Amino acid sequence: MLTASIIRGFENTLSDKLSGFDGMVRVQHMLGHSIANNTSVLDSLIDQFPLSIESEPYIRKGAMIRVGNKAEGILVEGIDHLPTGPEYDMHKSEISSGKIILGKALRSVLGVEVGDRVIISGLETMMQPGAGQRISSVEIEGFFHSGMLEYDKTMAFVSLSQARTIFNMESQITGYIINSDEPLKDVMDYFIENLSYPYYAESWQDRHRILFDWINVQRWPALIIFGMIALVGIVNILATMAMIVIEKSGQVGMLMAQGMHRRTIRKIFLLQSSAIGIIGGIIGTCVAGLFIFLQSRYHIIAVPEDIYFMDHIPVHADPGMFLLILSGTLIVCLLASLWPTKAVMDILPADVLRYE
Repeated sequence: MLTASIIRGFENTLSDKLSGFDGMVRVQHMLGHSIANNTSVLDSLIDQFPLSIESEPYIRKGAMIRVGNKAEGILVEGIDHLPTGPEYDMHKSEISSGKIILGKALRSVLGVEVGDRVIISGLETMMQPGAGQRISSVEIEGFFHSGMLEYDKTMAFVSLSQARTIFNMESQITGYIINSDEPLKDVMDYFIENLSYPYYAESWQDRHRILFDWINVQRWPALIIFGMIALVGIVNILATMAMIVIEKSGQVGMLMAQGMHRRTIRKIFLLQSSAIGIIGGIIGTCVAGLFIFLQSRYHIIAVPEDIYFMDHIPVHADPGMFLLILSGTLIVCLLASLWPTKAVMDILPADVLRYE
């Protein structure tokens, strides 16, 4: 239960962070080129979407950020409303013009605070010979923390109008961010069916497919290891039931001598095996539930945030999964007790009572 809860919690936490940060779907140019704002093809396609969605234009470009003698390469995203994934040290969701919001990891590298001014220059203009370099001075409005070092150290948010100024994109954008309460598959199917070259749609799952493939790879070794531990428990049940049958052979012989049917006696042992499974399952569920409650509330076990994208082990309690594991435990206990209790059918009352 704990293994499944941790794996599910890790997957859900990453999914919430990444989908909140990147949006459900991003529609952009296939070759990475800028596209004209208010493009009729894209606008009509989004307006005609049969389900409820929210779309917002964005600009994402590489840039250089400088403060004093320190400089770092970053990705600047121009958007009017902040994504929901990270945690912010500010209480508004809109970005003011002339302001910038940095990750806390980048804050530590640059040594800046709220109210400081930094210099932003687009990398494309810096690399084009003869092109006039655009330099913008912006004020730090706040910081965000996502728990993902890749984002916290390289991402910065500005308003869409400020991004147009920095990258000299008066009427162009990188693409559209699409969010919806509808299933991701339905949204992607619509865009895949209706979008044509040179535009394409990319979901947050496609963008981070390698990460989730890694989670799937890690899931099986963990389940196999704990499956081997469960196998040891099954062997213990076999041994316990066999010892009980041998130990109670005298009483079994007396019951048979008094006329009790062998199948009825076998049912008694099967009932005892079921009781062992039910009691063990309830105890295990209570222990797992207590750990999940304490971990989700107090974050008892911490992990390195720069490796696992979070500062504590996430857990997710799924009642359906718990019920399935409990049912499986009971079934395994019954199956494990079939062989030891089969010995009851071979007991001869005369042989047993001879030594009583």
